[in-house]
Amino acid sequence: MLKVLSRTYTATSVRNTLDYIGREGELEMETRDGPIQDSDDRAALTDEWVAYNRSFHADGRNGRASISTHMMLSMPAGTDRHAFKQSVRDFVKDEFDPRHDYALTFHDDTDHPHAHLVVLTRDDEGQALQIGRKNLDRWREQFAEKLRGNGVEADASPRHARGKFDKNLQRGDYHQRNKGRLSANLAKEARAVDQALREGRTPERPWDKVMRERREAIGVSYPAAAAELRQSTNAADRALGERVATFERNMPPARTRHQKIVAEVSA
Repeated sequence: MLKVLSRTYTATSVRNTLDYIGREGELEMETRDGPIQDSDDRAALTDEWVAYNRSFHADGRNGRASISTHMMLSMPAGTDRHAFKQSVRDFVKDEFDPRHDYALTFHDDTDHPHAHLVVLTRDDEGQALQIGRKNLDRWREQFAEKLRGNGVEADASPRHARGKFDKNLQRGDYHQRNKGRLSANLAKEARAVDQALREGRTPERPWDKVMRERREAIGVSYPAAAAELRQSTNAADRALGERVATFERNMPPARTRHQKIVAEVSA
């Protein structure tokens, strides 16, 4: 997984993000210019990034771009941690170093290996990092390629291809839920669903329709691929065809988080 978690726009948010990924000095952070760990180094990096961003206001160029972009790269539990770390470093080197400054930290206190990467949004020529669906897909494919190059089986398949039709919760919503609380975002969503049902409207969003259509397409393409594989003279292909067919049969219907809320409110 490669996911953009947040963007920073102030000196305070940059400092808080660097403190978070480095556990306030407990963990070493890798940067373009070498490792840093103590508070003075983090403060100096923050000041440097903020000053660089402010320079675009001074010369009249667009200063609305974020100062930095915070991403997380992760793999499932059981992934070789050494290979994971090398793959992350290879990805960062190819994609960002040396044009963008960055801070990279590995967190080893969970079952699944993951890394936090904070990238200075503007590169050395002042160009802002473009983060859109096309770039995110390319980064995921590139990261998967680095993993395979280090002996880790990985593929940059989209979530819906794996039967995941719900969007991940935002970090704040996730932590609130783990504490047994309903975040403001989810509470607002539930109230909107309730209001729509009271007014006799169908509380469906565009994303719900997109996911339903993707699930319908999978219901056609996967069985067709399975049938073709089962006609192969290769035993391994036929076995793969059976696995593909079984996977599609066991794949759940497309139910987004919003649709789950609709079902709960309607009950």
